[in-house]
Amino acid sequence: MHYATTKSNTTELHRQDAGKVEGYCGKFAPDRVDPESASMGLAARIMRTCRKCDEIAEDRRRAELSLADELFVTELATSSAPAVAEESLFGAEELADLYVAPKRRQPRRPAVPEDGGLFGDAELQFAEADTAAADADDAPEAEVEAVDPGFTLTVGPEGIGARPGWGMGRSAERAHVLRGHVTPQDAEAAVEAYPEAIAVHGRGTGPNTSVMHIAGVSLDLDATGEGYAWGGPEGATLIRVGDPYRGMLPDGTPVAGTWHEVGRAFGAWLISNRPEFVCAMAECQANGARIRREREAEAAADAATGAVMLGQVRTDAARAQVALDAIGPYADDMSDDMYDAVWTVARRAREAAQEAERAYRARGFRFGAEVARHAADVAKAAAELSGFAERSGLTLPRMARVAPPVAADVQADPGTVDAWEPEGGAWQGGGVSPIGHPRGRDVSHRREAFTRS
Repeated sequence: MHYATTKSNTTELHRQDAGKVEGYCGKFAPDRVDPESASMGLAARIMRTCRKCDEIAEDRRRAELSLADELFVTELATSSAPAVAEESLFGAEELADLYVAPKRRQPRRPAVPEDGGLFGDAELQFAEADTAAADADDAPEAEVEAVDPGFTLTVGPEGIGARPGWGMGRSAERAHVLRGHVTPQDAEAAVEAYPEAIAVHGRGTGPNTSVMHIAGVSLDLDATGEGYAWGGPEGATLIRVGDPYRGMLPDGTPVAGTWHEVGRAFGAWLISNRPEFVCAMAECQANGARIRREREAEAAADAATGAVMLGQVRTDAARAQVALDAIGPYADDMSDDMYDAVWTVARRAREAAQEAERAYRARGFRFGAEVARHAADVAKAAAELSGFAERSGLTLPRMARVAPPVAADVQADPGTVDAWEPEGGAWQGGGVSPIGHPRGRDVSHRREAFTRS
């Protein structure tokens, strides 16, 4: 099972089986997300999982557990009696009589002290505990291998999954590794670089209670129902009459105020007293920023590819149109099969060029690759038409290559293509129809007239 998204810029993760492009919920999700990026995105709350995929995954897990229980019971039932695998001195009935089921080992009861102490077993247990504590004090301390936390907000292409504590993808394990290696100054610098590290999250757990979450640390609050009320002259002014929320910080310090006031106080307390949680969450935010930069770079490269290939499409479409215009005057001299073949190639070039224009204008997921795929079809059709015209002895004008379009170069009508001058110049949005049938005729009309004659 792995995660994937429907588009490169979406944050909803869909669960998929290996080798599939559809999620458990049935949606088409071709953009696969590596487990590390998915874990970091979920930990930083910049990504979320599809609810329907989660429900289907839970149903699968329950079905697997139920099947495993059935297999275990079946195996236990079949293995409860010994099976006769080969010939022996005893028959099957004698072996069944000789079989004795193994007995469970019962825990041994502690012996009563021989001296008949006043408290019996309890006195002996305390004595054993004191002896074990003394032995532990005398034992040499085991050497604890120092782990380099490798804390830095600069995340390379490998991500933060290789850092100690991030293996499970949770900030709590990473904070445990960072404890003692980061200072409040490090936490302040991390918050300055990534303010989302101490973003306030929360929800109501009851009519009078709420839970606030910051950097993976939770704070229970009491909702007092107080806050603001109308007062002043004629009751037209909002006056603060109490504290909507009250609670206790982890060190026992009371805190009260509005939701944002309590959140600011809780965040400041975490920076001063729990900098490891703030730094761990900042690392997660830095990794998310790296992923966004990589996706933006991929999108920019795809857009550049799409622009270059669209210029090639327009160039090849103009070549096909010029060749078709040169062949048009001789259409009446062609046989039906040749006439239909020329029209089929021209139609293929026209449809591929229109699809390329639509893909570039829509700018969907990896639209540059889609434009390149249509560009190959247009180039092949243009080469066939030009080759046919040249083999027929026709002279075609020289074509100039179209420059790649800029961001604003998007045509309003997807059915139009560039209009070309006979000398090879081009202008956008000219008054020439798209690639069409020679002399604007329809094959069916010509074929009907030929049949009647």
